[in-house]
Amino acid sequence: MQSRWFAFGALAVAALLFVYETLSLQGYVGSDFRVFYDAAARFLADPVTVYNDPWKADPDAAAKTLQGFIYPPPSITLFLPLGAFSYEAAFQLFSWVALIAAIAACWMWLRMMREDAIAPLPTVDLAALIGLAIVTSPVFTCRGGQVDTIILLFCVGGVVLARSRFAWIGGALLAAGAWVKIYPALVMAWAIQTPRRWPAIIGFGVAGLLIPLASLAIMPVSLFERYFLVFMPQMSAGAIINIDNQSLSAVWLRLTQSGLDPLVSYAALTVPGPVRAAIALLSLGGIGAISWQVWRSGAPTLWIAAWILATIGPLAPLGWGHSYAYLLPLMLMVMAASRAQGRIVVLTISLVAWVLIVVPAHRQFGFLEGRPGWLWHLVYARYAIATLALMVCAWRLIAVKRRGAAFA
Repeated sequence: MQSRWFAFGALAVAALLFVYETLSLQGYVGSDFRVFYDAAARFLADPVTVYNDPWKADPDAAAKTLQGFIYPPPSITLFLPLGAFSYEAAFQLFSWVALIAAIAACWMWLRMMREDAIAPLPTVDLAALIGLAIVTSPVFTCRGGQVDTIILLFCVGGVVLARSRFAWIGGALLAAGAWVKIYPALVMAWAIQTPRRWPAIIGFGVAGLLIPLASLAIMPVSLFERYFLVFMPQMSAGAIINIDNQSLSAVWLRLTQSGLDPLVSYAALTVPGPVRAAIALLSLGGIGAISWQVWRSGAPTLWIAAWILATIGPLAPLGWGHSYAYLLPLMLMVMAASRAQGRIVVLTISLVAWVLIVVPAHRQFGFLEGRPGWLWHLVYARYAIATLALMVCAWRLIAVKRRGAAFA
């Protein structure tokens, strides 16, 4: 009975938040959705102009400011269908697709957890977990016109298929996601540790080559040259200082830069090479460490895949709040496993992490005025902190498995 009350309470909270978020979206169209919609319109008119910002004289302004359409050339095919609708109708469609993608990704992940006996919870508990996941700010922001829950579905679908006899399709799906957001390619670090590694690798490699080659049928090769020779070098060196950017690079900028107000400034600043290298090595080291922990404990490798996805938000130079949609699989696993094991402390920590990412990343807190600077920086790095907390929880849960306890 106590278990049911917990699930029903979580469902009630999720339902209230969902209604509130849905009402707050009435009459709203996200600014980034305009970027996608306008880029599709420019491509249909003249593919060469897809990266041109119509509001700026410099054709490469998007790469320098890190604002505008800055995705790889083949990604435009994901947005072209929007051109068949009016701006408002396209947004409504996109918003619902983003929500459905989040629900589907969470449901598929929970199903894999059941298959691996990580958390064989009752259906009502699983529904409660999905409810809590889809009312987090990353999902809410995606409903406002961001693409990350759709790419999350690519990643989760790739993991599902990579575990099956269709592993080559799973690899191809991860390659498709990588040609939109790049970071889904990291999931291949999990795929190469699975029994069906070679079909997944082949599918990823073949699709990774065929997708750009096929896209040349509708776009000039000059777009690829411009993106990889001009855009990528400029974008990879910087990050935006605004508090909405919760990446480790942005946290470092806010700690070290003065003269700009991160509450209102969207300035793109250079992140020194050693700092970028340290963040990359830290992320890769974490993936290596969790892989070692899983293999020595005999825990399901699904933990590795969830950890890798959670790494994307802090690692990406532009780790906007919506980029933390990739944290949801790890959050679901920690919540479900700690609940199934009766690990109250771990479950409590995971719920605190959930609270941290329910509040939008761009939300400003007036009560911080006059408070110590360290508190200010902690509050505006809360998504990265939530990720770290969930990673520590995951590590502890796997350590329990190593000592002989079951996940179920």
